[in-house]
Formats: sequence, structure tokens, C-alpha cells
Amino acid sequence: SFPVFGISWWAEPAEGGRSIYAYCGGGGSAKTGVNNSIVIFGERHGPRQISTGDQVGIALHIYQNPISKQLWLLVALGNTARRYPLDVEEEDDDDTDKSQVVEMGEESCVAVAANSIASQVALGCESGKVLVFASTDEQFTPGRPLYTLNSHTKAVCALDFAYSTEGRLISSAKDGTACISNDGKLIGGLRCSVADPSQPPPRRPPQIMVRGCAFGDMAGKLCYTVASSRRGKAYLAQWEEQADEKGQTRFVCVSKIPCSDCPISAMCLSADLTLLVLGSVEGSIILWSVENWKPLKTFPEVHHLPVTCIAARPHYSMQASLQGEEDDGILIHARSASADSQLGCLTAQRRAKKRPRGGDDASSSWFTCGSLCWLIHKILVMWILSLVFTPVWHEAQEKCAHVQSITELPECLWQEVLVAPSWRPGITSPPY
Repeated sequence: SFPVFGISWWAEPAEGGRSIYAYCGGGGSAKTGVNNSIVIFGERHGPRQISTGDQVGIALHIYQNPISKQLWLLVALGNTARRYPLDVEEEDDDDTDKSQVVEMGEESCVAVAANSIASQVALGCESGKVLVFASTDEQFTPGRPLYTLNSHTKAVCALDFAYSTEGRLISSAKDGTACISNDGKLIGGLRCSVADPSQPPPRRPPQIMVRGCAFGDMAGKLCYTVASSRRGKAYLAQWEEQADEKGQTRFVCVSKIPCSDCPISAMCLSADLTLLVLGSVEGSIILWSVENWKPLKTFPEVHHLPVTCIAARPHYSMQASLQGEEDDGILIHARSASADSQLGCLTAQRRAKKRPRGGDDASSSWFTCGSLCWLIHKILVMWILSLVFTPVWHEAQEKCAHVQSITELPECLWQEVLVAPSWRPGITSPPY
């Protein structure tokens, strides 16, 4: 086990419920005895662990090329970003040789993202810069960046591409802002606030950090941010692209609501844009319904330390089971991690799905613990009844063997076997 700082989850229900998730972390560059690794689950050849040497993974992202169907794992590793192929046909013991790397010089990579057609990757830096590269299956980042964004003054926290507008990108940072760009041109600057209207303004403006951001629609005209200061409540906001009187567009905050009594440290939106998952500095997890814009379920203090990363179920609206969920019927809706070296698997279900009956699947076998108890009960009842009726049977054979008519047999059984009349020889107990 090791402290985890990045997690990503990819799934495709249409492909038989394929599900792959990965996480990264470690003890850092110091000689702590804790290795730096990437762990991947769900590949066809089984789980694997990749050592990252003296570089600790801070963030990662799983994405797929929709044309070639090739899956990639993009990882932020110190002053580099690496890309690993997933679900390769032949597993090689030397996973590092398969990766492709981008050297970032003095910049430290802390956030990664890829657009929906796998043609661009974005790398967020500790300095606040965002570098966007062209990308193909053959070459990770051929040449220099397409463009560099200098919209933030502090470390980038999160990145997200719009699904249908391939060049539209949103980024959030520790400077209290989120920025939206389109092919390198800044089109929206979002200044987030944590001011409570019911309370007097603070004497000193708090330092605001926007830990999460995501587009809420396919075209990138709606987005969500979560902002908080070092203490106090966290606020979840909706921003919409609107046109002013001059025809110029800008993003306007249309809703801001407190989502947690303590700061939020991680956020993720599901791939179908229906479920937000939030992790707090107290280790709590919140499942938030986008449709109803209110929490679905809250899990208090899942982790002993602040939540460092979180991943939402990719297709929350589709209630089909993913790989590994068929046996018990429990659907995982969020995966969380923290520096406490623990992973959380959380569900919004109140009860597990009923397993299908019948069929040739071993999981649908009738022989369960309940059926075993029923069988033992029936055997005990039959054994007790045999102790009672065996002597009655023997006596009936002895005393009613002379009966020739079937109509006389009940009277014989009653008078000779079951009930003894007063005129028969024997011992009686007269009443007092």
C-alpha cells in the first residue's frame, strides 16, 4: 500500500461492461521505503503494477481513441508526462519501455486531460501554465505545444475538455479562478467566491482554491466549479455561456450552493454528465445529483486524511452492471483515495440487485446456504416422525393382519392400535 494522489476510471457498458481503473502515488523522491507506482485493474491479462522510479504520480487520466479503439493511460510524473498503452495483446515485463514521455523542463506537471477524439492532450503545471499538445496513436506529442495558456497565477488543480467541441478546455487553479479557452483563445474567466450572503464580510479576503471543474454539456456552454477556502463551507457553482447586448458571449454564474461544511479537495463528473462526486478534507464523500442539483448520499469520514482524488462511475444513468459487479449485484458509483493509503468504493444503492434464477451460470445455482438449512430441517423432521410411527406400524401389522375387508381396517387401527378401550386388559389410572 502507498499514498494515492491520482485515480481514473473508464468503462463501456456496450462492450460487455468493460471497466478499467487505475491509480498512482507513492512515497515521493525521498528514501522513505514506500515505492512510487501505478496500479491498473481491469485489463484482459489481469492487474499490473508499474514502478515509476523516484517520480511520484500526481494525476492520471484514461481515455480511448474512438477510431482505433486504443486505450491510453496519461500520467503526470514530476517534470514529465507519460502515456502507457492499455489492454495490449501481449504483456511485456518491461512496462516502462512501452511508455511515451514528454519532458517539461523546469515545469512540474500536476494535472492531465485528453479530448474526446484523442487528438489533443492538456498538461497543467505547478506554475499555473497549461500546455496543450497535438497527439496521435503513433506519436504522443509530436513537436512543440499547440499553444500555452498563462491564465493562472498558481498551481492548476483540474482540466477538462468539452466533448463535442474538441478545442474547448476548462482549467481551475489555487488562485480562485477557472478559465475557459477555445483553441488557445481565452473566452471566459470565472472568479469564484465563497462569500456567505447571510454572514458579514470577512476582514481579510480568504484564499480561494477551485479544486474541481468540468463541462456540464456536450458543447461546453455549461460548466461546474467547486470552490472553498482553507476553512469553512465549500460552494458548488453552475456557469452558463450567455450573450450580452453587443452579441459578445461570457460565462455567468447562474447558481451557487453550499455543498459541504468543510473544504472540498477533489471533484469528478461522470462521463454521462449526470453524477458529481466530491471528496472533502475531512475524508467524507458526497454523491451529488446533477439533475436534481442536490446530494444523493453522503458518506462521512470514509478516509482518515483529506481525499486526494476521486472518480465517478462513468455511466451513472445506465444501471447495467460493469465488469466485476455481476456476482453480488452491487453497483459502484464512486472510487476515492487518500494519503491514508486506502481506496474507497461507494454505492448509492440501498440494496443489491436480485440475482437471476435459472440458467447455466454457476452464480444462479439453487444450492445456497438457505437451501442447505431447509434440507437439514426436513431431514430432522422425517427422522423424528420415523421414531414415532415405526412402533405404530409394527403393532398395526401384528394386530390388524387378520382384517379381510378394507372397510374394517380403520376401526381396527383405531380400537386395537391407536386407542385402548376400557374393557381391554391393562393398567388404568382411575380419576380421583
